[in-house]
Amino acid sequence: MRSTWVRPDEAYECAVRQVIGTMLAAGENRFLARFRVFEAVIGPLGAQNGLVLTTLKLTMPGVPDIYQGAEFWEQSMVDPDNRRPVDFAARAAGLGDKRPLAELVSTWRDGRVKQCLIRGLLALRAEWPKLFAAGTYLPIALGDEVLAFERAHDSEALRVAVRLFPWRSSAQAIVAPVASDFRVVVGEVVADAGGKLVADFSRLPMLVAVRR
Repeated sequence: MRSTWVRPDEAYECAVRQVIGTMLAAGENRFLARFRVFEAVIGPLGAQNGLVLTTLKLTMPGVPDIYQGAEFWEQSMVDPDNRRPVDFAARAAGLGDKRPLAELVSTWRDGRVKQCLIRGLLALRAEWPKLFAAGTYLPIALGDEVLAFERAHDSEALRVAVRLFPWRSSAQAIVAPVASDFRVVVGEVVADAGGKLVADFSRLPMLVAVRR
């Protein structure tokens, strides 16, 4: 480290700012043009990973914590600051968007797909409070490219499966042997799956289903 909180190197920090400013300058910029091509590839994959992390945070044991304003994508390099101004009007407008989650993926950059996922899973937690507060946790082995688990409390059960590597992993996974036992809350399934509950990860990288 050339500069720290205790011993800042102002000249070095100024030089770093100048380099970054040059790299991101408008106009004829070879670096920025090439970077935008790269970002167009990794951007959607990063968004899918963000949806996976949000799903796990809201379904695994524990109390989920969402920073104020982080209902959309959060690009901070450190923990978000809850004191920052929040565009509440944009988030209120997002809540008014009634498009299905899978359709919001096509406009993922505006963050509404993440907000819709949070809204749906928080509603699920409110509907099944004992399951989320006291439910057991049982990992389900579905291979190296899918993380899956079941939570259960009395007759209630929750099954979650997420795709870990959207750039290379399979687009399908068998989540339960009998599809009729579960109601799908988030995600998409293969229609003709021989009676099994098979997640279709081609558009959404997660599946959440409940059983009572």
